[in-house]
Amino acid sequence: MSSILKLLTKFDPDKLLNDFESLPETNWSSTHPTLQMSLQFNPHNCTNMFTDSCGSLQAHRIENEFDTFLPFFNNSYTQEILNSLSPNLFRARYMRLLPKSCYSVHEDNSWRLHIPLSTNPNCYFLFFDQPEFIRLEVGSAYLVNTTRPHTYINGGTTERLHIVASIDGATQEDLAKALQ
Repeated sequence: MSSILKLLTKFDPDKLLNDFESLPETNWSSTHPTLQMSLQFNPHNCTNMFTDSCGSLQAHRIENEFDTFLPFFNNSYTQEILNSLSPNLFRARYMRLLPKSCYSVHEDNSWRLHIPLSTNPNCYFLFFDQPEFIRLEVGSAYLVNTTRPHTYINGGTTERLHIVASIDGATQEDLAKALQ
């Protein structure tokens, strides 16, 4: 069974990228080699709405409480697309991966939605329990079982940019139905 489901959702990747390009550069969480910025935050427990949901969450933070869009994204195309995918999305964020870098091998607590905004031919998900290399294409959205041991590799010369959101749900079938 593949770890990734390509969704049939239709959207304009250029409009999503336009929302991203209009953001202030100063709001990035700069944990090298990954750069992240929140799309959603927890309004009840907020230190920095732009970065609180980024990286590994601290023990006192609960992932599904990051469910409110930053004011910048109210009525944006990005908010429209994410809301149209599912009401069960939370902790949405932009994730950049610099050229010639990768994440540590890890397992997430929930499945993830990935929407690639920019990539290159040398960017891949790598799953370890049943080895798979999977490339994601701009213009598509993907449901990814990141509860399996995995990493993401950018072996190219340009950065990779995705919108990533966590998803509530127990099984691949339930999640696929919820997001279709």
